[in-house]
Amino acid sequence: VDRRGNRTTNLTVLRSFPGHLEFLLKLEEFSDLRENAKYPQVITPCVNRTYTVLFAMIDQYLALHPNMRYFHIGHDEVYYFLSHPACVAFRHATGIDTQHALFAHHLNILVKYIHEKNPHVRLFVWHDVLQNLNVGQLQQYGLLNNIVPVLWSYREDMSVEGFVVGPQSSVFGQYQSLWGASAFKGSTDEIATVSDI
Repeated sequence: VDRRGNRTTNLTVLRSFPGHLEFLLKLEEFSDLRENAKYPQVITPCVNRTYTVLFAMIDQYLALHPNMRYFHIGHDEVYYFLSHPACVAFRHATGIDTQHALFAHHLNILVKYIHEKNPHVRLFVWHDVLQNLNVGQLQQYGLLNNIVPVLWSYREDMSVEGFVVGPQSSVFGQYQSLWGASAFKGSTDEIATVSDI
């Protein structure tokens, strides 16, 4: 909502796919969807009910913002891949046997679902797990043409991460568009509690 109280539809952020779903997975009703039973951060892609829940969340966002042009769907800090008990059967059925292939598969399902509902929306995804995919996986799932990576860093100088020159630049250079976002908080790193004055 802008300062005048009008609803804006430029950018909607849904940060919690599939990581950062603590608000949902901490509830007993959804605890069986945790990728790792000990931790409520990440939802498993190996259970069909996961998509029932995620599609319902997506539908709510799309209904609230029918004219949105940009939709940030998160996907940062996704850990504990292939540790859910259902992933054993999933691996045999799909042939997907690495965490990065599973990530690409899962992201592709959500991207296709959103684009079926709104083919004109641009989808943004945090880079930190995305950077582990190889060009073959990105091409296989059509991700190079259907998402916009958002590069972020806890550093003042993002070139340190290799985005500008280095190993990341060759992969991220394949995308049609890149965005950047600073996570720099005045700290020297992500776990710092005191700023370096």
